[in-house]
Amino acid sequence: MLQVDAIAVFVKVVEAGSFSTAARRLGIPKTTVSAKVAGLEERLGVRLLQRTTRKLRMTEAGEKYYHHCAIATREVELAEAALQSTKERPHGVLKVTAPVDFGRAALPRIVRAYTAKYPDVSVELILTNRIVDLVEEGIDLAIGWAGSMTDSSLIARRFIETSSNLWASPDYLRALGNPTHPRDLANAAYVAHPALKEVMLTDGMSELELRLDGRVGADDLEVIAELVVLGEGIAWLPVARAVSAHPARGPERLEVFPGQR
Repeated sequence: MLQVDAIAVFVKVVEAGSFSTAARRLGIPKTTVSAKVAGLEERLGVRLLQRTTRKLRMTEAGEKYYHHCAIATREVELAEAALQSTKERPHGVLKVTAPVDFGRAALPRIVRAYTAKYPDVSVELILTNRIVDLVEEGIDLAIGWAGSMTDSSLIARRFIETSSNLWASPDYLRALGNPTHPRDLANAAYVAHPALKEVMLTDGMSELELRLDGRVGADDLEVIAELVVLGEGIAWLPVARAVSAHPARGPERLEVFPGQR
């Protein structure tokens, strides 16, 4: 078996000119240095160094061995230095996927700030509402709905917090009888995202699960907001999306359960 650490110690001893200096440069005891070299000689079956109390010189076999080992050791050091520089300064291509709606609204400014900070990184955005196979498609970062992880090898981090509520158009609320309690929503229609089929309403003391069943659904929050404005039904939308959709003509927040979340 190749003893890389023993080879590196041997090279350092030759370059330092003594076991003591090599030990000091390596930060290990002199006895460890001696043991590493002795073990290497025993494995190879040849004497690499001639030791005296005053001198240290290489044998003929040691010179040949050192010539090749010094080159290999320097290559290993260069490889480690290259990896270290990579960690300190990111470079390459970063592939990011996110839902279309979120990508349009938030990612341009974030990407601009990121590329300004890391000029050696190129960013490729894949905006889609479909479920993406991160490994198969070579995705480095996926931004999506909060939920359970199906792949334990992936790492999840909270990216941004948003608040959401039930929203409906004023005309639809009037047609529904201006509901003020969850029981008033028994006959309501909903416009739902495929990733969100139910929500839990609570006032801190009791809870009610609300199924978001309706004739129309969409996988784009902008489309859902537009359908709500047109009176298609009630939707569970992030506050920012609902408010910015059509500030002049709704929709309205629906408070059917104080403190709903």
